[in-house]
Amino acid sequence: MALYSVHYIESLEARVSDLQHGATVATAGMSLDQPIDGPSQQLGDPRITNGFSNSRSGPDQLEMTFMAPLDDSNNIIYGLDMLQSDENLFSVSDVANHDTSANSAAHSEPAMPIHVLGQGSAPTFAEVSVHEGAVFFQVYFETIHPRYPFLDVEECSRGYQDWRMGEIFLSSTDAWRSYLVKMAREIFAVGSLLRQAKLDGFTRQQHHNLMLQAQADQTILTDHSYKPLVRLQAMLLYAIHALHGESTPRLGHIIGVAMRFAVMKGFHRLVQDGTAETAMAIKAWWCIYMLDKVVAITLCIPPYPPEEWITTPAYANGLEPRYIMPWSSDVPGATTGSTYNFNLSYYAHMCRIRQIHSKILSATQTMAPEARAEFTKETRAAVDKWSQDGQMYGYGRVNTEGYASSLGLTHVAAITRVILYRLNPADIDSPDIDEKLQACCDFVGIFRALQKKRQIPKHWGDMLFSFQVGVTMVYIVFRRAVPIPKNVDRAIRDIASSLAIFADRSEKADVYRDCLDVLANSISRSCTSGTIDEESRREISGMVQQIIENGTAPDVALMLSAMSQLPGDG
Repeated sequence: MALYSVHYIESLEARVSDLQHGATVATAGMSLDQPIDGPSQQLGDPRITNGFSNSRSGPDQLEMTFMAPLDDSNNIIYGLDMLQSDENLFSVSDVANHDTSANSAAHSEPAMPIHVLGQGSAPTFAEVSVHEGAVFFQVYFETIHPRYPFLDVEECSRGYQDWRMGEIFLSSTDAWRSYLVKMAREIFAVGSLLRQAKLDGFTRQQHHNLMLQAQADQTILTDHSYKPLVRLQAMLLYAIHALHGESTPRLGHIIGVAMRFAVMKGFHRLVQDGTAETAMAIKAWWCIYMLDKVVAITLCIPPYPPEEWITTPAYANGLEPRYIMPWSSDVPGATTGSTYNFNLSYYAHMCRIRQIHSKILSATQTMAPEARAEFTKETRAAVDKWSQDGQMYGYGRVNTEGYASSLGLTHVAAITRVILYRLNPADIDSPDIDEKLQACCDFVGIFRALQKKRQIPKHWGDMLFSFQVGVTMVYIVFRRAVPIPKNVDRAIRDIASSLAIFADRSEKADVYRDCLDVLANSISRSCTSGTIDEESRREISGMVQQIIENGTAPDVALMLSAMSQLPGDG
């Protein structure tokens, strides 16, 4: 209950209860009984079922309210200077005689606005030109797809072409083409969020309308005529959008529901049968698995499902097909068509570290103190090996920038070391706390280096994790009642700078920046080590309450409460 407000928890519990229809839901410290429904037999074909009736009852039911209510301010926007795609994860080749005949009609007026009609009694129009639509697709497939390849590129290409040719008002009998256009509109919503440097009046309204259309298209999530894979893909698109938004409850809710849906449909127990459909389902499973671990390590949530339930094979890294991207010819400045070749070695490599994260989160809940030292030693060795694994680079090609660079891998390894060392307030002077403090300092230095190079897109999880690392460092110094070591002082200042960058692009990050600023300044200027003056405590008390209500890890919530508590409150 420390993570979210009581109202939100009650709402979420009601939704999960309806979703599972009687499945036992345990609290954070308990185990969940594995759902008894077996793997879905519908995974073999992502298309719409014909002549197959699905009941609206039972554990498969998913409410229309899957997505948290849209908030105009619930968006965090990054310019392309902070969202450089990782050219090491895909390659582009010109196609001399690329056939664009299918697009020739729209090519004559590339900047002509294309109106997309929303659903419902009061339709909403989102004006998206051909150039804008092409850029939204380009940004998505260069930034997101190499890391979370849960969409079928060829199907998305067909959806883009249908949208481009104005195939919007489709016959209800052509449901599959209608689905493709809906998916294209959802990609627009994600691409527009990633693309815009800031929300001026036009871009804010455009993005808002795109999100309204995406919400109207939630019928994909609840329509049982769609296969489970299609519905999971739609959920994953919402999850990617939430990851780059600025609402912790919304992010946790969407990813949590998507994971439970995937488990109920048996995605965690897939068997590779050599078909393209099953291969795509396996990719989708590991995408929701990895996104779930992003939330879990940030909020210190025990992993679900337990690792022993999972039998789906890991993605087998290999050469992906070459794709012709129809939108590449519509991007401003483009002269020819292009073929893309995606390198999914980073995706495969990240699956392995997320499994280590799951192991850490599971073990730290129940591990006996005498077993912790050996576990920590073995896990740290595995993390070190992962961060230096030459297999990551795939096909002899060394990555020099972005997520898949040596610095990017070191960044993920640093995150892992931060969560590996558990902070025990009862033993604040132990060597483990020294290791925790050093891991925090290492993380900050690496993250700032990546941030200065502008090599990775920042998302809400980055901001929240960085803030929590800053709070942890301040708390350790506060509890130890010692002067701030120089390396720790420098790291805290770097975290403050990172949060200031986030706050420049998101007003909802202001409270995190301001809270850490007050904490850091009060500790550094205190005449007596380990004290926070009453004025500072009063100043941050409201901020702390808001941050805890927004959602944070339980141990960080306790640290914040301890440092903001006024004399006589306890």
